[in-house]
Amino acid sequence: MGDFNDDGTSDILWRNDNGDLGIWELKNGLKVGGVDLGPVATSAHVEGVGDFNHDNTSDILWRDDSGNVSLWEMQNAAVLRTIGLGNMDNTWHIADVGDYNKDGTSDILWRNDNGDVKTWEMQNGVLLGTTDLGIVGPSWHIDGNHFVLV
Repeated sequence: MGDFNDDGTSDILWRNDNGDLGIWELKNGLKVGGVDLGPVATSAHVEGVGDFNHDNTSDILWRDDSGNVSLWEMQNAAVLRTIGLGNMDNTWHIADVGDYNKDGTSDILWRNDNGDVKTWEMQNGVLLGTTDLGIVGPSWHIDGNHFVLV
């Protein structure tokens, strides 16, 4: 799901139904450590994982049921800082995380119920700007959702 400790190996982000969050650190396919990140409100949902601050470790993108979007910048499998990114109407859905403007940091791809598609260009946990990509009909779906591994 992401490299949370910058060792070049993907780690696993776990979420319990009760809201507890944890990371299994992996190396060469074996579990070498675990980190308990504690409880998170069940109204908050992990929407993606990517490197939003260009430090070669995965960060966690959150959205709650009210539309509030936030980012946990991670370092050594610990929360370095939490950043509020604002609120998006619940007609908008996070469709993907990827580097859409080729600046080396993850960005957010949004899709509205009306078919409108836009990106939030991110850098160091800051929303630099948005780009409206147009409207795509309801019979079209974004295929290949993925989380960016760093």
